[in-house]
Amino acid sequence: MRAIVHEALQIDTEALGEKYLGLPTATGSEEDGTFDYVADRIRGFVHGWGENTLSCADREVLIKSNAQAVPTYQMSCFKLPSKVCDKMKTFISNF
Repeated sequence: MRAIVHEALQIDTEALGEKYLGLPTATGSEEDGTFDYVADRIRGFVHGWGENTLSCADREVLIKSNAQAVPTYQMSCFKLPSKVCDKMKTFISNF
């Protein structure tokens, strides 16, 4: 179908790729994993911090300033799937 539309409108290339301004251009169902990268970024932060011996207050500051700030832009534009939100909660609570 896409090829037919490209041919009919004489479009050689598409202007948008998979992401634009850090957000996916095409979102589908919850199961397609479009927003899994958000949870993966939080997991990366948390695993990187796990190497250090931090006090409870230090961990709280890191979580509030970094881990909770990561999905803010995505959540302002899209409703994140509950599966992704659950993953983020798990990574943060295990820290």
